Parts: sequence; C-alpha cells; structure tokens
Amino acid sequence: DTTSGTIQIPGKTKIRVIYSTAQTRFAKDGKQSSLADGIPGEEVAGMVAKNAQGNEEALSVRFGPKPTEKPKEK
Repeated sequence: DTTSGTIQIPGKTKIRVIYSTAQTRFAKDGKQSSLADGIPGEEVAGMVAKNAQGNEEALSVRFGPKPTEKPKEK
C-alpha cells in the first residue's frame, strides 16, 4: 500500500504488516525500484527488523522471482 507505506502479507492466522522507511531498499528484475513497483499477489522477499515500537520495518525488499545469475567465466 503506497499510501501507508506498508506491505501486507497474508499468513495462516493473520495478515503480517511490514512498514517501509526512507532507508528501505527495493529491487525488481535485478534493478533498483520503489514500493509503487510492487504488484499485489506478486512474489516478495526481503529482510526486516523490529523497530522500537515492535513493528516490522523492511530493510530490503525484492519484488518478483530472484534474478538468475549468469555463470562466471573461468
């Protein structure tokens, strides 16, 4: 939700709400992006930390599948 700056992830018993901050790093298709680039229902992964109020804040977020790595040349 770009208005509230949150990502909501449905769980087994409740909806998990993760807050974004100005320091949150977003990526999509291996490139830098923003919260607005996320599509509801799309795969999402990232890292979070609890803030002083006990809310989960996103440190980094990746929208979509993990980009495939090119094999390293020898």
